[in-house]
Amino acid sequence: MNKEILKLEKTLFKYKYMSNRDYLINIIDDSYLEIGKSGKLFNKNDVVEELLSFKQDRDITIYNYEFIELNGNVYMVHYMTKTNNQIIYRTSIWLKKDNNTKIIFHQASEYKEKIKLIEC
Repeated sequence: MNKEILKLEKTLFKYKYMSNRDYLINIIDDSYLEIGKSGKLFNKNDVVEELLSFKQDRDITIYNYEFIELNGNVYMVHYMTKTNNQIIYRTSIWLKKDNNTKIIFHQASEYKEKIKLIEC
């Protein structure tokens, strides 16, 4: 499951997936909430529309990925991204239900401490 979640996270940075409304609607749970690096709260609709607005891949690399199984069907991941010399610490919670794995929560916060970044 660890590798599956990492793969799913990466799809949310790729135009091929971000431009596919059906894919986004299926991978993002209806109860989804996101606290962006801006400090604003977003719901599923907000995020789907934002991702659909991109015209190319997002130039984002995942570093320091950590996977935690909270129970048999709930997973939490932590990782960092670096864009324009800004390091963002990200946390996502994924839920597997009805043989589908969906993201239900994401938070992105600026990270200001020194850290060694290890690409995943």
